[in-house]
Amino acid sequence: MEISKPQQIIILGTGGTIAGQAEIPEDSVNYTAAVVDISQLVDSAKLTHQYGAQSDSTNTILLSEQLVQVDSKDMSFEIWKRLLSRCQDLLLQDQVQAIVITHGTDTIEETAYFLHVMLHTEKPVILTCAMRPANAPDSDGPQNLNHALYLATQKRAKGVMVVCAGEVHSGQSIQKIHTTRLNAFSSGDDELIGRFVEGKLQLSMNTVNNQVQQTQDLPHLYISDLERFEQPPRVEVIMNHADANGLIVEALLQQNVSQQQKLRGIVVAGTGNGTISTSLESALLRAQKSGVVIWRSTRCVYGKLDGKANAIFGDSHGLSPVKARIALMLNLIRSDLLAVKS
Repeated sequence: MEISKPQQIIILGTGGTIAGQAEIPEDSVNYTAAVVDISQLVDSAKLTHQYGAQSDSTNTILLSEQLVQVDSKDMSFEIWKRLLSRCQDLLLQDQVQAIVITHGTDTIEETAYFLHVMLHTEKPVILTCAMRPANAPDSDGPQNLNHALYLATQKRAKGVMVVCAGEVHSGQSIQKIHTTRLNAFSSGDDELIGRFVEGKLQLSMNTVNNQVQQTQDLPHLYISDLERFEQPPRVEVIMNHADANGLIVEALLQQNVSQQQKLRGIVVAGTGNGTISTSLESALLRAQKSGVVIWRSTRCVYGKLDGKANAIFGDSHGLSPVKARIALMLNLIRSDLLAVKS
């Protein structure tokens, strides 16, 4: 009788608060992120393990590797390419059941969205994080990592997800909405994929089933496509506000920079339902006529743009400004590749 090989869950460390250390453990604000090695984080999580008995698989081993060690405020396109490449390599291996990624909270929504767009997989890829450093007495890292590892064993789990504070968000919808509290994230108006209630995971099957399908209308690119770009097309985010004018747009257009650093796109975070001041809108229209692609989003956490008034610029399709920036960047990459082929 053939003995089946054990399935593997690969844990990739990228740094963040979950790997942070505070000089005074009780000080959960002043600390240094990205210090603790991923192997230590896994060991700490094992000490507080609560969910293994409920796993769908008893033949699973955990393997960890430190991909990078950064504060997520310093996340970059280059790191995204490395992370994407490693994930793609691992997901092609039959014995790899799932990937768990430890990440900082500040840009986890951007990394999750990037992977959501780029990874066309039904295997679970789960990002997790912490709002307290690893040596804080109330560190939430071990429980968040435990939840992520348990979710990774579930046969119903698919696609890119984020686990924090007992909630499971999709990579499409996750947003950080609070500066310091343990439950700092929301999915806005979208439904959570699941949540842990009294130690048990409850998954919303409708949301799980839609999770992989959401990428169908997004740019279909490969890591080999991204490797052709040392830097992505430059896309900036500009916010509308009281007294907003077009000076920052004009300054961006007049910058004396290399062709590679030339402004290619702007995502405007409009007020309310995407409203933009007359002065800023005029400057954006001039930028659009010069070839800069303009997408309109909203600075509001909840709600999506609605109505014909928003048709003057490109639509962010319900994405937050930072995610719309990524989507526009990838659209520009795809356009550049198509232009080369033609």
